[in-house]
Amino acid sequence: MMNRPSIDEILASRPEARPRIYAYSIADKAHAGLLKVGQTTRVVKKRVAEQLKTANIKNYKIELDESAERDDGTIFTDRDVRATLCRKGFENTALEWMRCTVADIKTVLTELRTGLRFIGTHKVAKFRHKFDVQKWLDIIRGSYSAKTTEFLKTGTRPPFPYSDVRLLPYLQHSFWFLPNVAA
Repeated sequence: MMNRPSIDEILASRPEARPRIYAYSIADKAHAGLLKVGQTTRVVKKRVAEQLKTANIKNYKIELDESAERDDGTIFTDRDVRATLCRKGFENTALEWMRCTVADIKTVLTELRTGLRFIGTHKVAKFRHKFDVQKWLDIIRGSYSAKTTEFLKTGTRPPFPYSDVRLLPYLQHSFWFLPNVAA
């Protein structure tokens, strides 16, 4: 009787590519204030050196080297980074060159990883809808229950969005009970 190979033996596992987002600057007048934003699955230092070797450019500095993966394992690309920078008002001067700072790119990377939008740069970025979310968290925790009870007793309709039936499909989901927006 012939021994059949298992599926794991037939389908040899391939090493998984780990994409990296990088940014480098060139110290000259033509590239002042610009960062080249790219992506590679290889070692960033080697990839950038290959790009610049043919032009004999040696006055460059790798400013950023970060993973292009989200927590759930999905990836984003350098195009996503540049498109988000452009949406935020930064200039795409040519091809992959952006007029921005490393902090701006880090903010965009955080946005792409989390799905949240921020105002400001990486270290001082603020969640755009903080007060709206905080109000909903307060409502969920019952902070407005006294007012709601009063509305029910008097028969008045509370000014609350879920009274509009068009919103029901959007509100029928799980709530995370967080103590505040920062959590």
